Amino acid sequence: MKKLVFLLLLWHLLLGSEKMWAQQSSVEFRQDTARISEYIAQAHKYFLREEGDSSLYCVKQGFQLSKKWNIITYHTSLYNYWGHYFRLRKEFDKAITMYKRAQQWAWKRGVKEDIEGSGYNLGVAYTDRLTHSMTKANQVAAIRQLYENLRFSSQYNTSYHIDGTYSLLALLYERYGNDSLRYYYYEKLVSISQKNKAPADRLINLYFLFSLSLYKKNVEKAQEYYQELIHIEGKKDFPAIHFTILRSMLDDCVKRGYWDLATQLAAQLKQGDEAYGDKKDRVGLYTNLASIHLHQLHYSKAAKAIQKARRFAQQIIPPDKLIPTTELGLLEGEQIIAEYHKQFPRALALNKRIMSLKDSLRAIYGSFDLISIEERLASEQKERDFRQQLQLKRLENQREAERNQRKIWVAMVIISLLSGVVIVISLQAKKINQQKRKLEALNQTKDRLFSIIGHDLRTPIVSTKINLRRLANQKQISVAEFSSAIQKQLPRLHTLLLTVDNLLYWSHNQKDTFQFQYQKAVLNDVLMEVLEMLEESIEVSKITLQNCLTNELTIMADSNHLRIILRNVIQNAIKFTPQGGMISFHAEEVMPQRIAFVVKDTGMGFEQSQKDISKKGTGWGLKLVKELMELNNGALEIATVQGEGAEVRLLFLKD
Repeated sequence: MKKLVFLLLLWHLLLGSEKMWAQQSSVEFRQDTARISEYIAQAHKYFLREEGDSSLYCVKQGFQLSKKWNIITYHTSLYNYWGHYFRLRKEFDKAITMYKRAQQWAWKRGVKEDIEGSGYNLGVAYTDRLTHSMTKANQVAAIRQLYENLRFSSQYNTSYHIDGTYSLLALLYERYGNDSLRYYYYEKLVSISQKNKAPADRLINLYFLFSLSLYKKNVEKAQEYYQELIHIEGKKDFPAIHFTILRSMLDDCVKRGYWDLATQLAAQLKQGDEAYGDKKDRVGLYTNLASIHLHQLHYSKAAKAIQKARRFAQQIIPPDKLIPTTELGLLEGEQIIAEYHKQFPRALALNKRIMSLKDSLRAIYGSFDLISIEERLASEQKERDFRQQLQLKRLENQREAERNQRKIWVAMVIISLLSGVVIVISLQAKKINQQKRKLEALNQTKDRLFSIIGHDLRTPIVSTKINLRRLANQKQISVAEFSSAIQKQLPRLHTLLLTVDNLLYWSHNQKDTFQFQYQKAVLNDVLMEVLEMLEESIEVSKITLQNCLTNELTIMADSNHLRIILRNVIQNAIKFTPQGGMISFHAEEVMPQRIAFVVKDTGMGFEQSQKDISKKGTGWGLKLVKELMELNNGALEIATVQGEGAEVRLLFLKD
């Protein structure tokens, strides 16, 4: 009996100690869990202060407690802050590794907010790495991650960090010169940020609205947003954000040539807010000030601004991290100042550096645009695949629910298959019709080409052959008569050569093999080259030329294309201007950043020339001119003034 009582007492003591241990363990677990949350909060606070070592200490302490109790709930947050630590140290590859681990744990737990947050952190890290190393691999990685973030947000209907992803995309497209996509994402950001009432969000939203207004050439609206930003309440609480926004506004104004507004912004920045900018901000500020001074023809002030920009640029570490477009602005300003002081060797050397930098930027921008298109298409394809998989899953569930209605299901499948067959057949028929239309167009082009070869090429060749044979059969002919007969054939041969050249360029265009190099060109120099080529035709026709161009007039165009354009237009003017007539050339500024080069003759005009069968041409010359003008971002305008002849206006972009 005593043994039984002893065993019962022992059993009660064991059960009590086990319950007490469980209670103590539970308390300790709750305390450690609270400590992990506190460590994460502290890591966040230190990260905002850019105190990386303290933040990392909190992260490691949090991991120790997580491993102690085998808790995976906080792994995503802890790895994200570990990635923040490496990002502060600019060790972007390590940061990316940590963010990927954070996203893996988020996927394991299935928390959409954590998955999207880790994806956004990856996008930031890839973008930062691209800023420090503009390689093709980094371009691909950054744009792919950002489109992956958009795809996740679309698929799972989340929007926790969608504004951040839009901002990163807009930043990338601004950096690589793609304004259309940059402002596409600005409009999306405006629609999101209008819901936010916080002063900092309102400041940023005002910049988006301001920049969009300038892009749409609504200067009055942009001025309103600028005034609202200056007088907004609470801006003093965010001086760095306010300075950055003003700097960005100034960049946009200078880039788009709104100098009055740029002058106001520059004055606002010079009131003391510039103290919040870093070295790159200072470089950009003084580069813009130099552009403003040059526009106002204050060359000494511009030179001082460039000197200050260069001084701050030398303080950037590493020194090769100066934004290429900023360097380009400085070089262009230095070239203008050198030309003003007649330091032409220096100006020429600067021009070579400018052209080299522009070529490099064009290559970088083109490569990025191609990568962007490829990744966007790949993302869209993934989106379609996801939708298809989702649809298939829904069909599987539907099949499971409709087992008792198999006959109806089979009928539905058959109908679906038949519908698919009909769609495929209709698509194939549509494709065949499109190919048929293309073949018909090619046949028409071929027939017209043969017509040109048979008439516009063969006729002058046969005529020249007959005249030369007649000349050869004359037994006695003076040198003067021989020279006169040859001179009469030269205009016909020039016309024949021009027709052959036009056909050659047109055929290249059909094969998409046009060679294109968009650059600055002196319009008068190219005009004089073309007039020299057509000198014999001008002399034979006894036409007077009046050239009102100056050597200072420059435009943006491909020089080779420009020669072909001018040669066709002037050859037409010579053809339809009677002997003793006059052809004049002049230029005028018709709108901001547009120059109109005008060729005016005293001939019969285009309407009458079309009625004159003896002079009526194939129209390929003007067609080629129109295509080349559009390729060079220009336009062709033709007008006939009754009794005064024809007027051709070629609209080019101003340098």
